[in-house]
Amino acid sequence: GVSDTVEFDIAINNLGVESINSSSWKLEAWLSKDTFFGDSNDSYLGSLPLPLLVMDSGSSQTEAVSFEIPDEVKTGENFVAIRLVNIERFPEINMANNSVITDLAMVTIPEWELSLNTNGQGQIDQDFAALRYPHGARVSLTANAGKGAAFAGWGGDAVGAENQVTILMDGNKSVQANFSSRASLQVHVRGAGSVTGLADLGSYAVNDTAALTAAPADGWEFSGWNGAATGGSPTAQVTMDSNKVLTARFIKTKARWKTDHFTTQAELDDPLISGDDADPDGDGLKNWQEYLHMSNPRDKNSKGVIELKLDGGYLYAIFTRNAGVEDGLSLACQGSRDMSDWEAPDIQERVLSTTDGIETVEVRIPAEGKQKGFLRLKYQRP
Repeated sequence: GVSDTVEFDIAINNLGVESINSSSWKLEAWLSKDTFFGDSNDSYLGSLPLPLLVMDSGSSQTEAVSFEIPDEVKTGENFVAIRLVNIERFPEINMANNSVITDLAMVTIPEWELSLNTNGQGQIDQDFAALRYPHGARVSLTANAGKGAAFAGWGGDAVGAENQVTILMDGNKSVQANFSSRASLQVHVRGAGSVTGLADLGSYAVNDTAALTAAPADGWEFSGWNGAATGGSPTAQVTMDSNKVLTARFIKTKARWKTDHFTTQAELDDPLISGDDADPDGDGLKNWQEYLHMSNPRDKNSKGVIELKLDGGYLYAIFTRNAGVEDGLSLACQGSRDMSDWEAPDIQERVLSTTDGIETVEVRIPAEGKQKGFLRLKYQRP
């Protein structure tokens, strides 16, 4: 079979009038499916120099040589073909007049079938595919899971949990790749914090349990879970019996926000400075509104509204928003066509970025030609 060694005793006769030496010759060996040497039915075994070949005219010599059977050998019964190749001299020597093919030393290469099967959503890829393989061939297999599935191990004549395996073809083989169904868990964060324990790519075997832990950033508090889990405990257990979505909510309380900007107890105790309705920087926004923007109440240039513009037939408003506010407080951008009805259906909103619990929000409404568009920010508190 493949990689096995084939040994030959080669009788060489010098029928010429000159002596020959090893610097002039090398030996080539082939396996052939027919008695015609030099067509596509031949399998090249290799070549060897003949370092001990020194022959006078009319003499003969026997050489013992060996070759390794290559991967691409033709299976079944093969004739042995041998030829001597002239390296330096004797241009008249060629394959037609200096080769021999014999059935006295037939080489039989058994062939085997490889059956591939899958259980679940996925497929098996081979490094090279064939109907039959020569004895001793090694076939590399890779199990590739389909969408929503994961490789769960080999069966039959292959074992292991890795998705790549090599099969030695020393007989007929049957291999099965097993795939298990998967469920995905998407985890979102509102506010500033993190969630640990999520599997790679959020992928779980069906009915596995996802164990997650929420941790707030400095100055923030964990508020609770929404979606696939509920409650205020920072740990959550989610049974993955289907695709699920989970949101961890973190808040920065108004009281903590105030301590970030009003650094003395005297300021915190003075309602004209740190009170909800105070406007210490005189920018027209009260402290509770600055809290909704996460803007600086002591900097009149920090108003929370980044840009208002007309561009490409749209009226835009870009502003910052606290992603984790106390219950009862909210900030929203509304659109109107007549400044009476502020529930325009064609208003579009997207979050451009979120950094440290602060969202940068873009809102737009069509405003082209005679079509009027209006935007406003609506602040709400209990």
